[in-house]
Amino acid sequence: CIKDGGAYVKGLLKTFTEAEGTSSNENITFLLYIFKGIIGLNKQSLLEILLSDSCYSELFGVLEYDPDISILMAKNKYRSFIKEKSRFVNTVNIENPNILCKIRLNYRLIFLKDTAAARWMEENTFETVLAMIANNHEKIMEYIFENKSSVLELLNKIKSPDIDVKLSALSFLIDICNNSKQYQVDSKESFFTSLLESNLFEHLGQIIVYIPPVNAEESKHKKEKGFQIIGWDKQHEEYGANKLDLLKIYAAGIMTSCMQFIPIRGKELLLNEEEKKSNYPSLTTLITLLTNCTLEGLQSEINEMFRVLLEPIDIKDHKSDFIDIFYNKMLPKLVTFLVGVKKDLISHNKSELERKDFSIFLILDLITFCTKVHPQKIKAMILLFNFPGELTFLYQFPKKHIKLAMVRLFRTFLSLKDDGLNHLFLKNGLFLPIIQLLKDMERDNVLSSALLEILDFIGKDSNREIIVFLMENCKTLFEDGYVSIYKEGYAIKLLYEKIIEEKSKKKSELFSIKKPLINYPLDDDMDKGPESNPTHEEEKKIQSPATGAKSLST
Repeated sequence: CIKDGGAYVKGLLKTFTEAEGTSSNENITFLLYIFKGIIGLNKQSLLEILLSDSCYSELFGVLEYDPDISILMAKNKYRSFIKEKSRFVNTVNIENPNILCKIRLNYRLIFLKDTAAARWMEENTFETVLAMIANNHEKIMEYIFENKSSVLELLNKIKSPDIDVKLSALSFLIDICNNSKQYQVDSKESFFTSLLESNLFEHLGQIIVYIPPVNAEESKHKKEKGFQIIGWDKQHEEYGANKLDLLKIYAAGIMTSCMQFIPIRGKELLLNEEEKKSNYPSLTTLITLLTNCTLEGLQSEINEMFRVLLEPIDIKDHKSDFIDIFYNKMLPKLVTFLVGVKKDLISHNKSELERKDFSIFLILDLITFCTKVHPQKIKAMILLFNFPGELTFLYQFPKKHIKLAMVRLFRTFLSLKDDGLNHLFLKNGLFLPIIQLLKDMERDNVLSSALLEILDFIGKDSNREIIVFLMENCKTLFEDGYVSIYKEGYAIKLLYEKIIEEKSKKKSELFSIKKPLINYPLDDDMDKGPESNPTHEEEKKIQSPATGAKSLST
């Protein structure tokens, strides 16, 4: 099959073209099974020949006649899709023909494994295809990272006022970022460093906070200011979303990836002297978008960005300036936003609650992450401000995912195994909402799993104070209620009975201790015999102060 540049395989594909021209279905079926067998040989060189520029169209033509496809399904049109609907977008000028060939080969390999041969491709062949894609990707990334002209070309397109040009450049860059996470290319760090040094963050920040002009006068003002996006109201044909929204999501995703690849440099840009003089406006803007933006994709990327920045790189990073600024200035703003939701919940403002529910979920998720990576900082905030006590109203939020986020946050607090925090939670009644959810858990399977996980942790940790509190406040729930049928609830009950038994045992031991005998004779007196021991009358004489000396002489 491989000799003479794959002449045998190419001859078979030429036979298919002749059989299709004469409508010889029997010969086409034979050829289909032959090519299935050739693909199943699991040879990388064969796959490269079959998916080359001169052979891929005929190969996908053969696979169109697969009889295993249901008759109800329309005939697959692989060739028309690849030639007409799919198109090669050359965002950055790539002059190396080998790299262009690898890009096209990767696309055809992905199409083969995901579409044309997805139903019958064997596992070994599937792994070989994945290995080929990974190897090609790594070489493509290495070429782009080493080509310095691609950085300038990308930046010029990002600065372009045309939204289609901007979207194409950011889409290409986000693909590079996503693929770079999988491969350790040596020149990756220098590539992203050069992007940041070229004021990439400034341009991405302008895109993220861009507000479309309301009228022509405002549009003219933005143009004079030097930043304008033409065609911001266009809809994306494939995704069915506004192009400006996609632009903002891509920009935030690229910023997150840059922070992940070179976190020290990213933190320096957010904490430079200009930012410090203006009280960190960039961080404040990100917090504002996280709390008040209605674009969920953008909020998710900002949440991920904070997680990347807060994750410590080494031991020294636990005391970095960014962490101190976040906990002292930014986290209180997030907690204040959560506390402000209580007004909307009391007034039953459904529109505001629906608008804020995703922001609430992301903020609770971020606080849960902070508790895991910086437990000492969260402990200090809890002891100073007791913010968990101010957030108990969120257990009554109408949306289920908010309740689950609160339960997960509470479970993370318990995992710290801090007796002081546990005592504070019991004192301030933070376990009472958990008890109420336990009473209602029969109605919801998802909440049941989360609550039973908390009970399982309390049982394994054997926290006596919490176990006694739970049993004294909802004893019937653990004995006869819905919780009693689960092993977690039954374990809590057994531990409580053990605690009560130990307490009663200690009380009985305390009262069963015998008092010592009065005037118990000493060992020396026992040796002297009964005559040496004073009688009752002599003892009285000795104790009498008036006849003390006389009685002693007698």
